[in-house]
Amino acid sequence: MIDQLGKEFGRDEESVPVYIGYSSGLGCDDFIDGLLAASTTGDQHLVINICAGQGYSIREILDTLLRVDGFDNADVQYDLSKPSTIPVRLMDNAKAKTVLNFEARVPLEEGFRRTLAWYRAHPFVEPGA
Repeated sequence: MIDQLGKEFGRDEESVPVYIGYSSGLGCDDFIDGLLAASTTGDQHLVINICAGQGYSIREILDTLLRVDGFDNADVQYDLSKPSTIPVRLMDNAKAKTVLNFEARVPLEEGFRRTLAWYRAHPFVEPGA
């Protein structure tokens, strides 16, 4: 999502269309911790959600990202005419808590700080550019 928003805000247009929805937030560090915990169970067929178990509206995600990035002049236009076909994306993390003793530790804002720092340290260069 961050990559797509970066492309959108990098365009030479006055505003950015954003569609409304609801999604779970889980950072890379937490996801890796969850995968490592799952790999130590010895159960080769373990089916489990490695997730935060908390949902955020697209508005909350975007507002947090813009705040972390210091991008306070964004003209965001929420397009209510094109809602998501899946309005709420939220997984249950109860099994991860009980079986793996796993809970996400990195708050959304800190996850965005880390991700933005990584993107800035590793800028994407188009092949052949």
